[in-house]
Amino acid sequence: MKAKNYISGNRKPVILDTDPGMDDAIALFFLMGRQDILEPVAITTVFGNVSIDKTTHNAQKLLKFLDAEEVPVYRGASSPLIRDRVSGEMIHGESGLGEVDFPEPEKSSDATSTPAAVAMAKEIMARPGEITVITVGPMTNLALALKLYPEIKEQIAEVIVMGGAMGQGNRTASAEYNVFADPHSAQIVFESGLSVAMIGLDVTEQSKPGQKERQLLQKLDHPVATKTLEFMDFFKRQMKTDYDMAFHDPCAIAYAINPDIFTTRSMDVRIELTGTYTLGRTVCSRGQEEVKGVMGDPDSRNVKVGLGVDREKFFEELFTSFRKLADTMN
Repeated sequence: MKAKNYISGNRKPVILDTDPGMDDAIALFFLMGRQDILEPVAITTVFGNVSIDKTTHNAQKLLKFLDAEEVPVYRGASSPLIRDRVSGEMIHGESGLGEVDFPEPEKSSDATSTPAAVAMAKEIMARPGEITVITVGPMTNLALALKLYPEIKEQIAEVIVMGGAMGQGNRTASAEYNVFADPHSAQIVFESGLSVAMIGLDVTEQSKPGQKERQLLQKLDHPVATKTLEFMDFFKRQMKTDYDMAFHDPCAIAYAINPDIFTTRSMDVRIELTGTYTLGRTVCSRGQEEVKGVMGDPDSRNVKVGLGVDREKFFEELFTSFRKLADTMN
């Protein structure tokens, strides 16, 4: 399904569905620095890297840090639709934000009294055909919104998913974490008929910063760059590794800003729901002519799958955002 055109001046209105999370935080920095292109309509939180209490609090702290508390935060699902909750604390630490400090919000947003799935549906119906939903955590909130308010399906411009993989997973040998955390919700989203772009590990593993990017962050000499470097350092300590964390979630923001820097292919994508060793696997037809669909349906290509990204242009977009944030936060 082709993405609808957005109608909001020159900006694309987006809802960021997130489970902060260190790379989620960098994705939020990225989003808020490019408000010349993207309009942050709302932040919806979901369980994932840590509990829903922590992800919601983290989102509020990050917005306080960015001086952007006017963006509403809606608390979402605390657990998957069916399976038991799995955490990402082994990577992101007990708080979800490593050992990196952020200011406490002065007060909790009143908006959190409205469940994320309800708020998401209301925002979409208030701006029919305009809003892009970017999911960078488990897809439970969007799946619930689609089930509770099926009429929104025709009114969503596009869904951009950081999740899935054509190849090997990162939580298990078969599955990427965000899909593994709630595969039944992922199935609902992927088989909804919506315009879905899957920016999975095949793309995001190409986004690991190297020494050049570290030096550029150091030269920026701004709190956003400093916090990003602190996340990167925590990841190295936590994982006892010499390589830097991949910027998984920021890739979804980059796709919303400039999809032309990505290589994609339309494929049939299905979610494995029962496999002993393959639960949460995104089974892709790979778009080959001889493989028309996962189950042999020649017309079943339901997802635009990311295959690669121009790494240099990705970091150009990210650092442009950080520079713009530096100008607005000073």
